[in-house]
Amino acid sequence: MLGAFAVLGLVLAALGIYSVVAYSVAERTAEIGIRIALGAEARHEFKLILSQALLWVFTGMAIGLTGAYALARA
Repeated sequence: MLGAFAVLGLVLAALGIYSVVAYSVAERTAEIGIRIALGAEARHEFKLILSQALLWVFTGMAIGLTGAYALARA
């Protein structure tokens, strides 16, 4: 039962990250199109989007781990 909830939590977290990244890309579609039209390579745009997504992921992980550590000590 615990394993099933762990997998469900992991799936929900992955779905949430995917949703935030998809929303971010949808909001910046015009900007990305202009950058590519002006000569930017697609891999640079991918790297930009991925770096911003990873920034949110690592920030969330840091907050979550800090909170878990604090609650474990309490």
